[in-house]
Amino acid sequence: MVRICPILWLATVLILLSCPAAAENSPAAGDTTAAVSPTPLPVELDEEFFDRLDAQTCTDLNAFAYREIPRFVLGDRPDLLYEFVLYWESRCLTTEPVFRIMLLGSIWDAGFDEDIYGEEVIDHLIDRYDPPVKSKFPEPRKNFDDFSQTFADQLLPHVPHRGLEEFFCLFYAGKTTEAWALLESEDLEDTWLRYYYDQEMAVLTKKSGVATIALTGGVWWPRGNIEFAGKKSMVGMMAGMRWTHWLARLILDVRLGRTDQPYWVDEEGLRGRSNRFNALYLGGEFGRILIQEGPHNLDLFGGLGIENIKPFKDEDFVILGLNGSVGLGYRLFLGRDRTWFLGADVRREWIENLNQNLDSMSGGAWSLRFSVGFAPNNGEARRLKGLSN
Repeated sequence: MVRICPILWLATVLILLSCPAAAENSPAAGDTTAAVSPTPLPVELDEEFFDRLDAQTCTDLNAFAYREIPRFVLGDRPDLLYEFVLYWESRCLTTEPVFRIMLLGSIWDAGFDEDIYGEEVIDHLIDRYDPPVKSKFPEPRKNFDDFSQTFADQLLPHVPHRGLEEFFCLFYAGKTTEAWALLESEDLEDTWLRYYYDQEMAVLTKKSGVATIALTGGVWWPRGNIEFAGKKSMVGMMAGMRWTHWLARLILDVRLGRTDQPYWVDEEGLRGRSNRFNALYLGGEFGRILIQEGPHNLDLFGGLGIENIKPFKDEDFVILGLNGSVGLGYRLFLGRDRTWFLGADVRREWIENLNQNLDSMSGGAWSLRFSVGFAPNNGEARRLKGLSN
């Protein structure tokens, strides 16, 4: 015991003397600002690497790919990129990001050939700048998109002039106008890509517009001399067409209920007081589509129609008058092909004097109309927009 104590004492002193130096050379445990060195690229993607990825869902694997693929490219490792993309495709199918990096990788590694795709290439080109669904990891996806755009731009000077490789690099570099002009030129007229493109455009250009039909509901607030009718709920439907910049539709609105105050009626030999309203509006609207950003549309429109009010339950008699309106509408198209939509319209209405002989029923109204609708061939409009200059 006497011999061991000096040795323990000496060891303790040496440890205490080394602690300050260690503290100076390493970050504190709670220091979150310390720089983290990136994990070095593996020599190869072995079974252990893929076993770890097998435990991830496709959603998580996508996020991993968005982070790792730029490292493979910047590390000049086309072999790792090729292996990983094959695995990514086998797990999550050939989604647009998978196809994009597979194609750019083949150009980078001088292995591009049209055998890499079939007619589905058209779907991938449409989805690139108008993805059908939002990523659950928006920031990594945005970084990946920015990286692939820079990657394509840097490949441009090294690809054959006026060739398919130049088309894809232009397209993925964000120079879509130049890309479509090249594809439509004589230089690429004998390629499979041009064949698929011409086939698709021949089908899409036959369609002149998108038919829509919707059920509607909302609230109507009268103003002026007709304010006595009081706020009313509305139900109805609409059917029409939407083109690239214009819209036209027929509107049916029904406003049931009683007025807040009774009113006199003296028309066609009928005279009496009533508090029945039971109004039906039938009209048309024509407008301009101001904004089309992905699934979002903003519309400006005007309308003209006829108001029909039945004041007496047991009499075959209605009060008629004109209704003019202007409004602003919003449409959100849903699904991959955006064949379903939700809508909201705000309208300012001006109503002609409906009851000429006695109580004036002229004035105006505000209305808020919501809609749920179906546009059966709207996917074709989206595709046409995705393939245009």
